[in-house]
Amino acid sequence: MKLKLCLLLLVCPPLLAQEFACQLGGKIVPVAEYRQPTPVFTRLKNDGHPMTAFGFSIAHSQVLGADKAARDYCQSLIATTRTVLLSGQYPADHFHPGQTLSLKHVHRDRHVWPYWPDYYWLADSPQGR
Repeated sequence: MKLKLCLLLLVCPPLLAQEFACQLGGKIVPVAEYRQPTPVFTRLKNDGHPMTAFGFSIAHSQVLGADKAARDYCQSLIATTRTVLLSGQYPADHFHPGQTLSLKHVHRDRHVWPYWPDYYWLADSPQGR
């Protein structure tokens, strides 16, 4: 009985964790941490290349799924500003404040591997997930 309960506790959290996917449209804006797009090294990835960090003001958001919780989450992002950590190699002048972007965004439980709750990539990028 104890073994079954232990296995259930180990297996269920990842199965119960929700993942919400949205297509976001908006523009790069200054935020307190990053006045302009900035290369940063993080613990999120370890490939020797920096991520690009910037503020992103979300003008519209579309759910990339059919579930009500995902739809509600995506709608709640409209008219908010998020700090985005964008993976990929880009020239230093590729992003600038005021630039309009279309991003795909996945939000998942931060307690489930890979422990990266907010993942972003350019909507037209082949790098996606």
